[in-house]
Amino acid sequence: MFKYNKDTEMIVGNNANILCKLAQRGASIAELFVPDKFGKLRNIVLSLSSSNRYGQDDSFAGSTLGPCAGRIRDGRLVIDGKHYQLEQNEQPNHLHGGTHCVSRSIWKVLRSFDAPEGQALTLETCLPDGLDGYPGNRHLQVTYILTENSLVVRYKAKTDLPTWLSLSNHSYWNLSGNFSMPATGQLLQIRANRVLYNDSSHLPESVQEVSGTPFDFRLPCSVDSRIASNPQHPQLRNSMGYNNAYLLESGNGPSAILSDPASGRCMRLYTDQPALVFYSGGYLGRTTLSNGGGTASPSCSLALEAQDWPDAPNFSGAPFTILRPGEIWRREIRFEFGITE
Repeated sequence: MFKYNKDTEMIVGNNANILCKLAQRGASIAELFVPDKFGKLRNIVLSLSSSNRYGQDDSFAGSTLGPCAGRIRDGRLVIDGKHYQLEQNEQPNHLHGGTHCVSRSIWKVLRSFDAPEGQALTLETCLPDGLDGYPGNRHLQVTYILTENSLVVRYKAKTDLPTWLSLSNHSYWNLSGNFSMPATGQLLQIRANRVLYNDSSHLPESVQEVSGTPFDFRLPCSVDSRIASNPQHPQLRNSMGYNNAYLLESGNGPSAILSDPASGRCMRLYTDQPALVFYSGGYLGRTTLSNGGGTASPSCSLALEAQDWPDAPNFSGAPFTILRPGEIWRREIRFEFGITE
């Protein structure tokens, strides 16, 4: 079972293949060690310099995002015809749930237990009605399950008033385990034919086909090669690389695959979320202090955030599902690890 290590202030789970460390602040994935093709374990998520930086760093590294993953234009939320003004903590917009978002909270450990799939840990937090503008007293849970070759993240939520939420995880990945080098040479595949283009505030403004563009990751290719195909593309210049939501195709199989040929590590991402934000980390750096003692550099790692459509309450055509009293909101993300053949 997951156990608390008071020396590191981390909750630790491990098996023969994976060592996982979680932080209570932000219910964050703090470190994740998986083997390369030679069996050597290295941490493959961007880790912060100390446990108390989780949920406080501007990168949101490893943290649970909520009650909203991403931005809401002008902080505008309308439910059943009633307007709720959300905190405009990234003027004039609302970002990642506001100042008191769950990334900043210290989550309570509800229980550590042996699940049928493997070792499991459930953390919970509660958000009061009106916090940062959202309606409803909301009870949120995230359960991490460590299987033989996967880390599963399961979300569960309920409310006493009609509300909206979108939960995700904001881990940054570099499968080489070397965060002093860019991760953009690694191979990425995303099962999506469409992507959202953003305006200058990184809010969606249109749905576009990926075919014939630098956003086409339907077949595995390096991020560098896709950027090199059209480095002056306005969307790439807008975000110093990628920061766009892919609209995932339904069907069996992984929604995304990230692989590092040099180490042989491969990660397959499975989810029931409708979108995947691919952020190539162009703005990383400045204040993000890594576990190795240095400062994170742009594109030293890549974020793959499975979530609802960004700005779903306002963006035309986006699925917008209201959570109502008596209902339970559930979503899942599974990170499966292996070695490329």
